[in-house]
Amino acid sequence: MLLTAVVLVSFGVVGFRIGSSTPSYKVATWSPPAGAGALPEGRALTGVTGLLAGRINADGTACFWLSNEGYQPALMWPPRYSAHGNPLTVYSQNGQPVATVGEFVNLDGAVTAPEDILKEPVLGCPRMSSLILVAP
Repeated sequence: MLLTAVVLVSFGVVGFRIGSSTPSYKVATWSPPAGAGALPEGRALTGVTGLLAGRINADGTACFWLSNEGYQPALMWPPRYSAHGNPLTVYSQNGQPVATVGEFVNLDGAVTAPEDILKEPVLGCPRMSSLILVAP
């Protein structure tokens, strides 16, 4: 009887851990060019600010953009960034929270994506007219 109770409690704990774990989502990331600096070369911006918006998709991806009046660029994050949580939050490669949907963000060092990156679809996002590469 005691063994049965221990087994049932163990399954309950495992079930709770599995059911309560927060899924992780893939986000659009850029890759540094070989032998180059921290960001791919793009049109210079020193940074960008706005209300962070985002959505998750059934395929396990998430799309993020800035929600500003008349200007809503998609955001492409540094390598190995991911997203999870509720509210949806972007995390660095070290697991540190970077930005959360619904908050006003100031992304220093961002650049407008170069033409070769703009030609490709942005992971998890619909076709957007502009794209910002976020600096680490």
